[in-house]
Amino acid sequence: MAVEAPARTGTGYLRFLSFGGWIYAAVTAFATVFGIVGTFILEAVEIRMPVAEFWPKLYPTVELDPAPAAQVVSGGFTWAEVSVTGLGYDARTLLALGHLAQGATGVVIALAIALLCRRILAGDPFRSRVSTITTIAGASVLIGGLAWQLFYLFAGTLAARATLSVTGWSYDNSVLTDAYVGEDMGQLGWPQPPESWFLDFWPVWIGLALLAVAAAFRHAEKLTTHAEQLAVHAEELERDTEGLI
Repeated sequence: MAVEAPARTGTGYLRFLSFGGWIYAAVTAFATVFGIVGTFILEAVEIRMPVAEFWPKLYPTVELDPAPAAQVVSGGFTWAEVSVTGLGYDARTLLALGHLAQGATGVVIALAIALLCRRILAGDPFRSRVSTITTIAGASVLIGGLAWQLFYLFAGTLAARATLSVTGWSYDNSVLTDAYVGEDMGQLGWPQPPESWFLDFWPVWIGLALLAVAAAFRHAEKLTTHAEQLAVHAEELERDTEGLI
């Protein structure tokens, strides 16, 4: 005996979310394929590459008049959004894998939202499919969120080394003072490849939260199944009692 679902409210909102999920999944899939193909066929590739902490330095002969009221005393840029030509296929492959991981994660999440809304609209929110969908979404965020960061980080690091690594240079005495001779290129105003890496761990917490929600759904599924079994047993007892009277 199935338990009758209560009257549903907000069906328009749920239908909108379901439709939007399918549309977003389709657009993300198309954009991902387009980005992967472009990574290999375009001469100039858009990439976000890490750099050693850097702040532009003026030539000694340049003076600001008046100087800004606030002065930077430490810190600087650690990432650069650039368009690079001549990028090797090792960096391009890692960049494409980053596009794939990010796009696949977005598609899975969008489809999960669409399917969850469909199950709620069907009046059957506590079934095995719901917990399975939520588990897949949580695992996708957890794994995909870290994977695409690593792929982009490796690709960006290769791009930074290819574009920023310098082993020698010359200078013009009329522009640079002798005090700058022997300084590294970072002091001369040339950014350096990254010295360390950093990852954002928000995908871990969001993924674990979704997995916890999936566990709650599984518990609710068990309770729903148990309630249905009790209802069936009660009906059987009622029929048996009527037969004895």
